[in-house]
Amino acid sequence: MLIKRLERLLQLKIVENTVLFFLLLGVTITIFTPNISIFKTGAELANQSMLAYLGLSLFFLVFNQKRLMVVAMICTCIFAFYLKETTDARIRYSSPNQEEKLRISLINLTSFDSPPNKVLKEISDKDFDFIIFQEYTPNWKGIISKLIGIKYRYQVAIPRIDFYGIKVFSKYPINKVDTFFVQNALLLKTQIQKNHRNFDIVTTYLAPSIDSASSASAQEQLNLLSKFSSTDTIPLIVAGIFNLVPWCSEIQNFKKEANLIEARRGYLPTMHKNTDGIFAKPVTHFFYNARLECNNFKISSFQNDEIGIEAKFQIKSDKVPEAKPFQ
Repeated sequence: MLIKRLERLLQLKIVENTVLFFLLLGVTITIFTPNISIFKTGAELANQSMLAYLGLSLFFLVFNQKRLMVVAMICTCIFAFYLKETTDARIRYSSPNQEEKLRISLINLTSFDSPPNKVLKEISDKDFDFIIFQEYTPNWKGIISKLIGIKYRYQVAIPRIDFYGIKVFSKYPINKVDTFFVQNALLLKTQIQKNHRNFDIVTTYLAPSIDSASSASAQEQLNLLSKFSSTDTIPLIVAGIFNLVPWCSEIQNFKKEANLIEARRGYLPTMHKNTDGIFAKPVTHFFYNARLECNNFKISSFQNDEIGIEAKFQIKSDKVPEAKPFQ
């Protein structure tokens, strides 16, 4: 009985036109997002919206609403195209060359649901060249130094009681350390040397943009990162919890101004899976400059808990591949 009523309701012209209006409005606001908090939050869920529109198209098919089904399916395709075009999904990972490689991991210390000692041991066993721990507080000092510090001689620690604490471990010498502040936010720049090749690694944490003040602070951090990145003359990696999705205008403008490429290919979520559920968003990023190539990027997990991201980079080769003889 309920299904019959719903079917009759959808057949009313005014109801059909109203549904069409809101379907098109949702796509428009996501792609051309007004600078209003509630709309920006909605636009961050573009991947979930794409799946919702796909579900709606099937719903309209069941109720024989062909016009609504076609529009919902077109909107789904628009979402898919938009996400693909704004997330570097078209860029393929590079094949390994003979140049120097660097394996790097970024871990969010607040994402642990499993016992910390077990998680940290697995991180140590993966034998990364460089590890970044974010949201590092004084409470983590003993356990991290005990389980990670044994293998990594070179360390920089800036504990904080807020979100901005950072600790990094390197298997290779750290030549230089610079710290910069944007209000309370910290940017840490380290330069490491691996087999006579230098790498700059910048890491930061952007607080969620919940009001105009936090949005302005985040933009100031991005501007400072752009300044570092666009003038850096050696291989550079920028890593951090940005609390911004890859397709948002802030990240798009940052990549353009900083001349950086994102290591992520696609738009699947990485962090806060357990707390955000189906509303999880990909807000943790690696970016790199044109002197590097990315071999792979993956989500770091422990017993189904997502704890961070990891990637492998290599120096871009200047050698021209030898021509193969014609056969």
